[in-house]
Amino acid sequence: MGRRRDCGVAVNERARRSAEKGNANGQYSLGLILCSGSGGVARDLPAAAETLRRAAAQGHESAAEELRALALEVSEARRRLGGAQALGPAAPQGRPHPLLS
Repeated sequence: MGRRRDCGVAVNERARRSAEKGNANGQYSLGLILCSGSGGVARDLPAAAETLRRAAAQGHESAAEELRALALEVSEARRRLGGAQALGPAAPQGRPHPLLS
């Protein structure tokens, strides 16, 4: 188990370094990691959306598709739970949620 976790952490670090350099594939990979919370990384949907948005802006079609799916997930959660309070502190004071903007 320890070896598998170490491998996941290494993949996450490679994706993070690549994303920080502006590489669209790295941004896409990091966005997926942040969406799922894999390899010891906490799930962070606003950060995932921003990372996927950067990749999509560079023409990464899979990132654009994932971003649309994420926006639908947030929209559905908002509908099910009754509005902005469903999204917690990421949608304060009437501002749109980062995933929906």
